[in-house]
Amino acid sequence: MTRVLPWLATGVTVGTLPYVVLKISWLVGGGVGLRDPALMQTTTYVVANSITVVLDLVVVALAWVLALAPPRRLLVVLAPLV
Repeated sequence: MTRVLPWLATGVTVGTLPYVVLKISWLVGGGVGLRDPALMQTTTYVVANSITVVLDLVVVALAWVLALAPPRRLLVVLAPLV
């Protein structure tokens, strides 16, 4: 099982990367995949896209922590959050 976890974390990273790149493109003014690029420059969309980029990066980081950290150390890190 421990040999599979890094592969799963890699899959999470590769699967999330296109979405993060697209969101960052929108945040810097790109219009890839949009019919109305001006809509993405409103405050609501900028904030929403920023939050989802951060959440996607947290998912990738959590996948790698779960894949690489020994379970006991992971429980010590996560216990204060619960």
